[in-house]
Amino acid sequence: MVSTKYLQSGDHVHPAQLFANVVAEHADAEAIRLSDNSLSYSDLLLKVQQTAFGLSRLGATRGSRIALVLPRSIDQIACVLASSWLGSVFVPVDPSWPVDRIRLILDRLNPTVSVFTNTLVVGSENVPGNGISTSPDQLSVEGAVDTPMAGDGNDPMYIMYTSGSTGVPKGALIPNRGISRLVADGGPIEYGPGTRWLYFGSPAFDGFVLECLVPLLTGSTVVVPSDSPISTTDIDRLIVDQAISHVLLTASVFHIMTDQNCASLGTLSQLVVGGETISPRHCRSHLRRFPSSILINAYGPTEASVIATAHVVTRTDTNHDSGIPIGPPVSGSEVTLLDERCNEVASGQIGELTIGGTGVGLGYDGESQLERQKFVEIQGKSGKWYRTGDRARRRSDGILEFHGRADRQIQIGGHRIELDSIAALGRAHPDVDDAYADLLTDE
Repeated sequence: MVSTKYLQSGDHVHPAQLFANVVAEHADAEAIRLSDNSLSYSDLLLKVQQTAFGLSRLGATRGSRIALVLPRSIDQIACVLASSWLGSVFVPVDPSWPVDRIRLILDRLNPTVSVFTNTLVVGSENVPGNGISTSPDQLSVEGAVDTPMAGDGNDPMYIMYTSGSTGVPKGALIPNRGISRLVADGGPIEYGPGTRWLYFGSPAFDGFVLECLVPLLTGSTVVVPSDSPISTTDIDRLIVDQAISHVLLTASVFHIMTDQNCASLGTLSQLVVGGETISPRHCRSHLRRFPSSILINAYGPTEASVIATAHVVTRTDTNHDSGIPIGPPVSGSEVTLLDERCNEVASGQIGELTIGGTGVGLGYDGESQLERQKFVEIQGKSGKWYRTGDRARRRSDGILEFHGRADRQIQIGGHRIELDSIAALGRAHPDVDDAYADLLTDE
């Protein structure tokens, strides 16, 4: 875990300042490894400062929205950090998404600047919104923004789009404080000099925060695969070839790699699993094969800055009928369980898992009605609380057990899917009178 010397006592230091602090102390350390290319922290800082200058020339400043339609890459990482350097709000968009989805998001967002890869057309006639389109190469201009702009912990750092029940993606506004709290204390998850994190997820999947952003704010090395997408065989090889110490896997990928008997999982210092419900059977198999493995079950929705609770899985946990616990809250997060009337349930009872604390997001971009439903005030408690729609029970030792959903949202591969959203898209077809969507399993 990184030293809290990077944080001022009682404050939430802006992530850009956290990055500057890390560079000052670890300038020559390896920040990013991509195939045969390696960037030190000082190299990365220069690229970030130059990228920030290029973005500022296009009008980006504090509070500006910058759409990053970029694949996982050094350029993408530099644009994220450059956006934070300017106090802007970055919005990750996966270029592999359907064009209609990308266009819908950019139309709703109306960014000041949209950054596309050179493989995509960036002409203004092809880009939605009224902002300026550019590419990473066009941002590489002479000049640099030497110091990060002044910012506030409550300023939005990024907007992450998730599935919406109406068929329209909703953008969750995540504040700077939600990320800086993880730098101060990531719970059982380790970051800092000497750790090597594998960044292989989608840049528009909020796991990016855990496997790339927080590591770079704490002095870790981030290893970026050159191929996309990558298979479980690729992950297995990369962990060994690149001496990866820490990795974040969705439960689906963890299950597959466990079934494939991937030996690399036993070489990790920590294996973090999240995004969906983890299987006790696979946890039991993993811990039997690798008894000294530190396996962490991480839980947290996008709206609560990625992670709210975390639990180090034991062999005893794998024998519980209630499944693998999701643990106690991490630093900066609070959890309460509510009934349908927004009252706290009695001890030991199942209720809707509701999250408070500094990790709670600012709401939904342009979705005031939905925001009022999901971000609520609780009598006797301070601040806004996010109603997750997940059901949980608190044990007598304070550990939380997960008990499924209270609605029709499901998760596949770590991605939220609203079944009603799929049905809505089906009904939108002129030849369809009505539609219904449900999840079929082999069980």
